[in-house]
Amino acid sequence: MADNTTKVVQLSSHLGNQAEDSGDNALFARLPAPFTDTKDRGKQSLQPLLQALFDNIDDALFELADRAEHNVEQNMYFEAMREIRIKRRGMELCFGKEIDNAFSLLLMKDDSIPTLGASEEVSIDLLSLVAEDELEELVAADNMVTKAERECSSGLKQLTTRLDTLIENQTVTLKNNPFGPEVICHSFIQVCKTLDLDIKAKLVLFKLFDRYVMNELQQVHQQCNTVLVDGGILANLGGDKRPANRSSTTKEIDVENTAADEASSNDVFADLQGLLHRLPRPTMSAASGLVAPGQAPPIPRQTLMQLLQTVQTSLAPQMVQQQHAAMAGVGPQQLDVQQTLSSLLGARMPEKPMSIGQVDDDAINLVAMLFQFILDDRNLAAPMKALISRLQIPIIKVSMLDKSFFSKGGHPARKLLNEIASASLGWVPTGNIDRDPLYSKVSSIVDKVQQEYDGGSDLFQDVLADFIAFLEKDKRRINLVEQRTIKAEDGKAKSELARTIVQNALNERVAGKSLPKVVITLLEQAWSNVLFLICLKDGEENKNWQEALQVVDDLLWSIEPMENTEARQQLLAMVPQLLKDLRAGLTRIAYNPFDMNQLLTDLEAIYLSQLKQLNTVKLAASEQE
Repeated sequence: MADNTTKVVQLSSHLGNQAEDSGDNALFARLPAPFTDTKDRGKQSLQPLLQALFDNIDDALFELADRAEHNVEQNMYFEAMREIRIKRRGMELCFGKEIDNAFSLLLMKDDSIPTLGASEEVSIDLLSLVAEDELEELVAADNMVTKAERECSSGLKQLTTRLDTLIENQTVTLKNNPFGPEVICHSFIQVCKTLDLDIKAKLVLFKLFDRYVMNELQQVHQQCNTVLVDGGILANLGGDKRPANRSSTTKEIDVENTAADEASSNDVFADLQGLLHRLPRPTMSAASGLVAPGQAPPIPRQTLMQLLQTVQTSLAPQMVQQQHAAMAGVGPQQLDVQQTLSSLLGARMPEKPMSIGQVDDDAINLVAMLFQFILDDRNLAAPMKALISRLQIPIIKVSMLDKSFFSKGGHPARKLLNEIASASLGWVPTGNIDRDPLYSKVSSIVDKVQQEYDGGSDLFQDVLADFIAFLEKDKRRINLVEQRTIKAEDGKAKSELARTIVQNALNERVAGKSLPKVVITLLEQAWSNVLFLICLKDGEENKNWQEALQVVDDLLWSIEPMENTEARQQLLAMVPQLLKDLRAGLTRIAYNPFDMNQLLTDLEAIYLSQLKQLNTVKLAASEQE
């Protein structure tokens, strides 16, 4: 902190040095009572949340094991149950120790230790370099922290500010606040590293941690703020005096923050309205149906939401038809929501015109312009345009209920639309489009939003987190495919080179020779594969390659006409070893045993014929003598 005069209590600079000698307990004992009371109250508030997590993990894992498709997956979930049961007590103690360590870090100087979470900052580019299991853990942790920081914004900021007034050498931020989502999530992940779990079981554990701990951090922050306010630490934070009812204070602060956000959003939306009203717009006047704002009674907001849902249902066949046409490359048409709504009102109330409030009418027109811009983008393929166009009515509902849609770049619905459009740029449909990963994922997201959106923001948060995780996995998959393709091409080049070497070696040896059919078959269809495998694996300089070529040379010599008795005697000595080498080589390449036996039998017949000639020559010589 820049100005130490605002501190309620200041810690002496020598206190940290004494703490290194006497330990954390002695150090905490010297701190102001509100500081240690806050630490104790926060840990007490976290304890039942952690117990609820462990009490429910067995049921969750048992249910997943019961629904497992095969025994391996079922045993994995049962082993996870056993592992967590055995280490539960140790994990609870280690989690408390992690919180104590986070408080200890606050008492050190900024230059003596890095800020908590600094080593955990991982860019999108670096995510592709970590293991797949670690990537899924990072994505799950990031989603939990982002969601909790958004939901606990008010109480977390107050707690951070109050703790900062008690610490002199360290600046307390949302990232290093011991009870902030960043530290709580980081501590639990550190504790979970002691578990030997499959990533599926670990993600289930993280999901339950998000439900039973992270979602309830507001009450932890409320308890800690109460302790600090009772201790006189910034009791009038934000200019408001603390009433007796603590919950009413939290509500008032939330209302003030919400009002400030709405004011900012309204400013942006008002600017957009001003620009929109400068454009020429057709005059809508009729005896029934939908007319221009102010020319007829406005439709109540809740009724308008129901009518939009009916319009979405009525346009479903048209959207399906557009989707099929998009497969053939036909771009989808802009949905005329107001015209369809007018027809629906005219059919239900033929003699009573209705209108939409000016604000809601402007929101509908701005969303229509946004989707028209997307559909006009030539870098988007027609099938993706057709999918994205189906989100128009859900996005209209979001913009009517939350005007921050137009002002916040990080609004979950707006960010989801941006992520889908960005991921679809340059995408080209394949032959079997239903098996395309990106197309299938976007299609499932669109269906989920259309069917389940009920006016809240949680759905878009969950869908957005799921889609970002999918993109990261898909990025890793593409990188792996590229690496495998490169390796395959390298292997193909090596294979072609080895084939050429083998072919040249054989051609050099059989050139100009008249060979029996069995020898030709043996060399071309069988022994060439033996030479190919040796050349590919060991190379031309290896001893195995030379021995395999020697077998070829011996085979070619053995079937040549024998000119004298000495040659026939040499053949008689060579044949057993030659047949043995041929059989061993063909067995090594898993050559068909029946074909191998036939080849060797035919070859033996040639040798027997030559050896008979040897016996005839011997007999004639004896008679002459």
